[in-house]
Amino acid sequence: MMLQAASKSVCCDCDCPQLTHVSLNNGVFLCENCAEIHRDFGEQCSAIKPLVSDDWDDTSFLCMRFGSNSKFQNFLSAYSLTNETPLKRYKSCAAQYYRKRLEAIAKGVPFNETAPGVEEGREMLEASTEQQMYDEEEKKAALDTTAGKLGIQAAKAGTFLYDKGKVAVDFIADKGGFIIENPTVQSVAQTAKRGVLKVTDIIGAFFGNFASGFKNERRREEAGSDSI
Repeated sequence: MMLQAASKSVCCDCDCPQLTHVSLNNGVFLCENCAEIHRDFGEQCSAIKPLVSDDWDDTSFLCMRFGSNSKFQNFLSAYSLTNETPLKRYKSCAAQYYRKRLEAIAKGVPFNETAPGVEEGREMLEASTEQQMYDEEEKKAALDTTAGKLGIQAAKAGTFLYDKGKVAVDFIADKGGFIIENPTVQSVAQTAKRGVLKVTDIIGAFFGNFASGFKNERRREEAGSDSI
């Protein structure tokens, strides 16, 4: 039935004759390219369904029967929306009203809502509470992922600093003939190992000062040897 009706129609958005999908809640036919665009609108604005499908229920059939490309376009023309972008058309308050009315007709239930005025009908819909919650969850997941990646990088950097610092301490201690047992150094190194990148400057300064002092001590020893 849908294929037969589609054979007499074109895409509601671009007039392409090769129809592959419908937007159920808008009651219009779409080509494959426009159907892909509609998927980004969300199901509340455009519920996309393939023409060739086995799960057409009565409400779906009736939405397409009582709707049509021309009815949808004629309704939006009263709001000067027919030449707007698909996003502007389908996410307008006028389109939302049309979808509510079409659903009520398809389900055979009363619909007493008043159509919006021209200015109100042209306004874009605000994100629904459900969509806002979904967006927040997406943002949180993205932040968690970013934080996780940064944490891994920080841990790797901390481990690198700890390992290099330990090698430096062992080397200096070996060459200087003494053993360093400084709790502060150990604490800083352990903190770096846990990934706290701020200890980079602390460790760098500590070992820089320590190495400088070691070099000065060696110079004094060499100067003393030369004077003998």
